[in-house]
Amino acid sequence: MKTKLPYLFERNGSYFFRRRVPERFRARAGCHEWKHRLGPSARDDAALLMELRVLTDATDRAIATLGRGSAPALCFLQTAWDTLYPECAAEAVPTLSQAAEVYARLRGVDALEKPEQMALDQFIAFMGDLRVDEIQRRKVREWIGWLAEKRGQGSSTVKRRLCSVSAFCTAVIDQHELDLANPFSRHRVPTGVVGFREPFTRDQLALINAWLKTPWGDRTSGLIIRLLRATGARPLEIGGLVVADVRLDHELPHIFIRPNAFRGLKTPGSSRLLPLVEDAVIAAEQAISRADGEALFPPACHDTGRLSARLNKAIRSTGVPKRKELTAYSFRHTVQEAMRLSGAPFDVQRAVLGHAKTTVTERYGARQVPLELMRKALEQAAIHRG
Repeated sequence: MKTKLPYLFERNGSYFFRRRVPERFRARAGCHEWKHRLGPSARDDAALLMELRVLTDATDRAIATLGRGSAPALCFLQTAWDTLYPECAAEAVPTLSQAAEVYARLRGVDALEKPEQMALDQFIAFMGDLRVDEIQRRKVREWIGWLAEKRGQGSSTVKRRLCSVSAFCTAVIDQHELDLANPFSRHRVPTGVVGFREPFTRDQLALINAWLKTPWGDRTSGLIIRLLRATGARPLEIGGLVVADVRLDHELPHIFIRPNAFRGLKTPGSSRLLPLVEDAVIAAEQAISRADGEALFPPACHDTGRLSARLNKAIRSTGVPKRKELTAYSFRHTVQEAMRLSGAPFDVQRAVLGHAKTTVTERYGARQVPLELMRKALEQAAIHRG
């Protein structure tokens, strides 16, 4: 095709229909351009002209619809294309959850990792399980804002969520050879301190300790808080424990944090042995005596959202101010800061917290820091913690 025609573009032997959305309608349309791949270059000019005419008519109707104050269907170009070639209409574009399944299959795993599953669940909670071609970039921007403002997630967490769902889309676009742009790519995530968690101050810990001495301290939320206060573990690591992983008959009482039927772990490196010191041993004994079945705590403690809400409500009842920066996760930062102030070696701090080794030299070292060193670090941290 040597004649230059409106909306017809050629690149590397392939032809595309591309038409800009009038600027006054872009917010309503959710995009700035409509684009669709035309037939292979091997087709004759008549076929290309027919395809160009059908897609031009479809976008004319879309502009008229926008002019009346409505938005056209998100996949109107594909619909027009399918009416032109009904005998070879493509199979339905996968939904985001189906794209995630394709991604997992290509990686050779049976299930998504926990952060990836959380990203998928949080997008579906906001927008529903849309087909990949129905997801608009402006809606993705709204989702990013929702994660930061409504769920209190920091910029690094939002970026991880965005990268996960973007990988799902890339996998399904490549696997199905879809003529789509990835709606999750090239987004700017605002930076800031939203979602940052602070350690508790001594005065705040005094309020919590006083509350734990009441009958509330012997109930489920109180028992979990006592374990978090002493170990620096992540809330779900404690809430999802099984009885068999609480080892009180060992010379050094400890818990074994590893994936189980009730919860996974944030990262593979989070699996570890964690010593119990001081009141944590008593709290673990009480929890075991009340356990009903394999799990140490009730089912409500096996879900991140429900567990966080439960523990944060308990923290507020102690008199600790209601702030986004002060949550159940703050116990983890409190223990980390106390270990730092007490002079605990960095590798011991990392082992207690379940952080991954960061250098090649460290990865060739011992797999597990001795429990005795971890116990001493936690005992000394308790003194600085107050």
